Amino acid sequence: MGGSHDRDPGKENEKIAKSAFVMAGIVLFMFSSLAVLAGWLLEPAPSRLEYMSTEEVCQRWGRHPLDIEKFKAAGRNNRAARAEMACALLDNQSEYMGKGKNEYLGKSPTQIVDIFGKPDGYHITDTDPAYLINHADRTDRNVWQIVFLIRKGKVHKIVVHKNCCYQDVPE
Repeated sequence: MGGSHDRDPGKENEKIAKSAFVMAGIVLFMFSSLAVLAGWLLEPAPSRLEYMSTEEVCQRWGRHPLDIEKFKAAGRNNRAARAEMACALLDNQSEYMGKGKNEYLGKSPTQIVDIFGKPDGYHITDTDPAYLINHADRTDRNVWQIVFLIRKGKVHKIVVHKNCCYQDVPE
């Protein structure tokens, strides 16, 4: 009759295996979703950030030699001096283009601050030294900055990043 003796152990095991398989799939999906989300949060997507290409930087502010003392001395009232040197900082970042390596790649954030002075910009985290190169005015409503992108404790790329728009960032 309808007691526990009528159960088929093979079917019971099959149900348990199917349930375990479904649960493992759900757990795997959850972990992979969390990994994707964490990567998205930790490494900002280019679509959420705006950068200028080296060519755009050089066209906009010209090709001027880097003068570290002038860069350090440039403050809120003379950001144009930094902007003029942006092209020189962005140059030579690709060894694949037959150029020499940029001497600031591979430096630590502390070394960058020692060389260029105290950063006055902000990029995603405090670990990326950022230096403002212009302010919002009537002709340009965007604030741009030179950023030394840090990965694994060292500069891996130098970029010009759109810090903000329609307002200046206070010192």
